[in-house]
Amino acid sequence: MPAKVASADTLDKWSACLKDAILGPKILAEAKKTRTMENVEFLNAMKVGDKKQTAYDKYIKESSARQVNISDRLRTKFDDVAKSPKPDWSKAPWGDATKEILNLVRDNFKHLDQ
Repeated sequence: MPAKVASADTLDKWSACLKDAILGPKILAEAKKTRTMENVEFLNAMKVGDKKQTAYDKYIKESSARQVNISDRLRTKFDDVAKSPKPDWSKAPWGDATKEILNLVRDNFKHLDQ
């Protein structure tokens, strides 16, 4: 069964879409065109387990250059972890942020399934 953006509700399914010979290039082209590559990059970072300060600084922190569009509630939880003298990034809501971005990319790119 071919990969479908509309059913990419996990990182593994999203990765399969990106690896698909036809769908992958379409997704990347659309992300560049719509200036949403940060979402693709964030999901790639989560897939490889980059759940630390550098990912927060790059994708989550308010006004960061590659800031992803997550809810204020989630961003506040990340900010609370970051405020700690010794942030424990394992306590940050990476899974919830990943789910929000997966929902966003599914909505934005599902038309590419056709």
